[in-house]
Amino acid sequence: MHKPFIYCLVLKRLAIKSKLKTSEDEAISICEQDEARGLSTSRDRKQSFSLSLRTPRLDDGADISALIRDCPPLDTNSAYCGLLLCTHFKETCVVAERAGKMIGWISAYRPPAEPDRIFVWQVAVHASARGTGLGKRMLDELMTRQAVKDVTTLITTITEANNASWALFGSFARRRGAGLQRRPIFQRDVHFAGEHDTEFLVSIRLLTPQLELSAKEAT
Repeated sequence: MHKPFIYCLVLKRLAIKSKLKTSEDEAISICEQDEARGLSTSRDRKQSFSLSLRTPRLDDGADISALIRDCPPLDTNSAYCGLLLCTHFKETCVVAERAGKMIGWISAYRPPAEPDRIFVWQVAVHASARGTGLGKRMLDELMTRQAVKDVTTLITTITEANNASWALFGSFARRRGAGLQRRPIFQRDVHFAGEHDTEFLVSIRLLTPQLELSAKEAT
C-alpha cells in the first residue's frame, strides 16, 4: 500500500474522531445549559416521576376536594372538611404525589371511643394511577405511621356495589393473614332516607407483633 494513501486514511479517521468528539461535547454542553436554565435532564425527569407518600398539608385542601370529585362513587365533602383532615387528622391521612401532582388520598382517623381502631374513611386514586397498586401502597404507608403503631383493628365502610374497595381491603386482609368481617351499619332506608346505598362496616383484625410471633411459633 502506498504511503500517501495510508497518510490520507489516517487523516480521515482523525477527522471523523474529532467530529464525533465535537458532537459529544456539544451534547454535554447543551445538557449543562438546560440544567442551568432549570430544564429537566433525563435523570431529573426520572426523579420527577417518582412516587411520594406523605402527610397532608394545609394547602392540599383544594386538591383533595378535586381528586375526590374525580373518583365516584366517593361522596364529595366540603372544602372545610378537607382542611380539618389536613390539620386535625394529618398523621392518619396519606397524600400520594407524582411529578408534583396529587394522584392519591387516604383519609383516616382513630375513633375517640375506640382508640384501638383505625377508621379508613376514603381511598381516592386518580384515573392515571389506577391499576398500579397505589391504593395498597397508601394503606401500607398508613400502617407504618407512628400514630397507628398500637392499633389492633382496621375498620371501614363499603357499599355493596363498590367492587374496587372490596378488592382493596380484601387484599389488605389476605396479605396480613387476617380475616375480614362485614355487617350493615348505615342502612339505605333507615339512615339515608333511601338516598344512599347501605354501608357495610368492614373489620379487619390486625396481628400485633406478639400475636404474630405466637402464630409463627404455633406452626
